[in-house]
Amino acid sequence: MFRSDASTLRSRLALFCFALLAATTLSGSAGAFDVFVNGVRVTGSLKSVVFKGCTVEFDVAGNLLITAPGYKIISEDPNATKGPSTGQPIKPPPQPAKLDNRYVLYYKANGNSHYSFEVYLNGELFREIKPTEASFGVEITERLRKGSNIVRIVARRDPKAPATNATDKAKVLIAQGNEGKDGTFQASKVHWELTRTGKDRDIVDETRGIEAK
Repeated sequence: MFRSDASTLRSRLALFCFALLAATTLSGSAGAFDVFVNGVRVTGSLKSVVFKGCTVEFDVAGNLLITAPGYKIISEDPNATKGPSTGQPIKPPPQPAKLDNRYVLYYKANGNSHYSFEVYLNGELFREIKPTEASFGVEITERLRKGSNIVRIVARRDPKAPATNATDKAKVLIAQGNEGKDGTFQASKVHWELTRTGKDRDIVDETRGIEAK
């Protein structure tokens, strides 16, 4: 029998990963491969379980290897803690280095410039911003890695929108900073600022590098 450490299971992780644990039933009956969670063999032992923030991979023998940080699998069978094939415990992948600073994406709207924006972080779409959205700020620290990062911003004006004036503005910027004494984010550096007005008509597609520390 297997049981999970209750205090560890209560830890909150951001991403959901359905770890294909239905495979434990198949492997238990067919004997084709084994399933390991954090180096513990759980073939046929776990059912209807959801792990959060895990990674799933297959080894050269076809075994299913699940690495679930924050979860502890305890077995009464001392042999169950051995990893597949080599008999060695499975080591979790190295965690990304933590950043000393925080990074925030700001959108500031004054009037309606009729521009929409797409923000990409390291090749993945992070946020689409519509022309009618209110101003906001959202933290992007967890989406950046320590060192070089690639940020792309695309700005497009609605071709059917009526002409407005230069006072109608939309601004997207990425700021670096940290938490101030009052608990709010205090920006110390602006890495990128892109502004479009109601008079602008062009499409902007720019890519820049940001060094996150």
